[in-house]
Amino acid sequence: MSETLQPVAQHWKEDSLGNLCHFVMGQSPPSSTYNNKGLGMPFLQGKADFGDVYPTPSVFCTAPLKIAPANSVLISVRAPVGDVNVADREFIIGRGLAAIQFLDGDNAFLFFLMQKNCEKIRALGSGTTFQSINKATLEQFSVRVPPLPEQRAIAHVLQTVQKAKEARQRELVLERERKAALMEHLFTHGTRGESTKKTEIGNIPESWDVLPMAKVATIERGKFAHRPRNDPAYYGGTTPFVQTGDVTASDGHITKYFQTLNEQRLSVSKIFPKGTILITIAANIGFSAILEFDSAFPDSLIGITPNECIDAEFLNYYLMTQQPEMDRKAPRGTQKNINIEFLTPWQVPVPSLDEQRCIASALRASDRKSKSLRQETALLMELFDAMLKDLMTGTISASPPVEKAQ
Repeated sequence: MSETLQPVAQHWKEDSLGNLCHFVMGQSPPSSTYNNKGLGMPFLQGKADFGDVYPTPSVFCTAPLKIAPANSVLISVRAPVGDVNVADREFIIGRGLAAIQFLDGDNAFLFFLMQKNCEKIRALGSGTTFQSINKATLEQFSVRVPPLPEQRAIAHVLQTVQKAKEARQRELVLERERKAALMEHLFTHGTRGESTKKTEIGNIPESWDVLPMAKVATIERGKFAHRPRNDPAYYGGTTPFVQTGDVTASDGHITKYFQTLNEQRLSVSKIFPKGTILITIAANIGFSAILEFDSAFPDSLIGITPNECIDAEFLNYYLMTQQPEMDRKAPRGTQKNINIEFLTPWQVPVPSLDEQRCIASALRASDRKSKSLRQETALLMELFDAMLKDLMTGTISASPPVEKAQ
C-alpha cells in the first residue's frame, strides 16, 4: 500500500514503477574483463560502490553487458536491498544493482521518491543467505507522483538543501586537513619563527626541551577491580564511568558518558578529576581526550595528569599526533596493547607555558570551526529528512500558489 497523501496532493497519480520507469537489471561480466587501469567503462557491483553523493567506482570493465544511463537512479538489489544513488555518468552495473529512469518524468524527483521509499523496498527483500529483490517485485512497487512541473519544484527544493549539506561536509573535510597541517607546523616550528634543531622526535624549535612523559605528568591506570566487569551490582549510580568508546568518539574532549557506578564502586574503582587526559591502551591504541568532569574508568584506559610545566590541552593535542606511532609500536600479543611502562619514556616536546597555550589556542579555534560545521551539517540533515517526508506526502507543497480567476 502506498502512503496516505494529504489533501493538497490528491491530484497525484498512483502507478507501479513498472509502468512509470525503464529498468536495467545488472549482470556481472566475466572477471577477466575487470581492470583498474581505466580501460572500458566504470563498473559498479553494488552498494559498496556508493559514495556520499555519487558512486565511486574502483574497477573498470571492457564487457558492457548492462549499462546504467547517466542520471538514472541506482537501486541496490542484493545485500543490502533498497539503498539508492544517482549515476552521474554511464556505468556498467553488476547483479547487485538495478537502474531505473522515468519514461515521462523528472529523474531528480525519482531519486528522492526512491530515497523516501527505500525502507519499504528493503522490506520486500527475500532470501536466507542474504536479502535480494527481483525485477518483478520492483516493477510491482506502487508509488504516487505529481505532475511534471511539481516534480521539478520538489526536486529543486530538496537538491538545494542537499547541496547546502554537502557544502558543509566538504568544508569539514578541508578544516580537518587544515588542522592536521597546522598541527604538524606548530609542533615542528612553533609560533615564534625560531630556527629548529634535530631531536629524537624530529625537528623542534631551538628553545624547546624534550622530556619523557613521566617528567611532565603523573601516569596512572584506570581501576575497576571487580570481576566479572559487567556485574550489575556496581552500576546505575551517580558516578560517571567512562570507557574506551567514549574516548575514541570524543574529538579530544569527553563531555558525555553513558554508564555510571553506584556507591559500591568505592571499593573497586577510583575517581579521576576533571582535566585528566585519558588514553586508550587496548585494541584501539593511543587515542586521547581530556575529561570534562570527574569520572572513574576501567584499566583499559590510562589517566595522565599534567604537572605545572605543561598545559593539558597542549599535551593532549601533541598526543593526538602520536596515535599512529603508538599504534605502530604497540606490542602484539593476542591483541595489541600498551601500558604505563610503554608511556613512561614517551618523549614530549616542552616549549614555554606561554607558547604551549598559544599553540593550544590556535588548535582550539580549528576545533570550534569543525564543531560548528558538524552542527550545521546535522541540522541540514534533519531539515532534509523532514522536507523529504513532507514533500513526498503532500503535507507541504513546492508549487507556487495559483491565483483564482476573478
